[in-house]
Amino acid sequence: DEVAWLVGIDSYKIYPWRGDYFRVNLPYSVKKLVYPVIRPQKSHGLGVHLTRDGQGRYMAGPDVQLAASKEDFSSGEYKKDKFYEALRFMFHDIRKGDLSYEMCGIRPKLRAPNETQEKDFVIAQDLPGFINLVGIESPGLTSALAIAQKVKIILK
Repeated sequence: DEVAWLVGIDSYKIYPWRGDYFRVNLPYSVKKLVYPVIRPQKSHGLGVHLTRDGQGRYMAGPDVQLAASKEDFSSGEYKKDKFYEALRFMFHDIRKGDLSYEMCGIRPKLRAPNETQEKDFVIAQDLPGFINLVGIESPGLTSALAIAQKVKIILK
């Protein structure tokens, strides 16, 4: 939205949602991603889930919380109890000591806090030769090459 504002386009509003992650030390191996069952339209995310990082270590997260700002990268250590409870639902033998705070990220959502329907990201030529890429969150990185191809087609 801020880049669009620089060229006079004020039709986009980004709502920053932060997602925190905790490292999880499991006493056994889990080969797949583990997601909780979510209730559609009740959450702004998929719920705390278990995944692995590039080094094969287990990570829990992200949760979803409206951020104070687009630069709110403060520690989310205070969420440890919440993450512990979410993980206990999936892994009954996990202990609170198995979790340690790792990091957070900010999702640029177009969906306002009071809205119930998710909004997809925007790829639009709002001015000749100016392509807006707004609200690109997950799976934005996975889709980066397809997004680039779409922009190339628009510019031709």
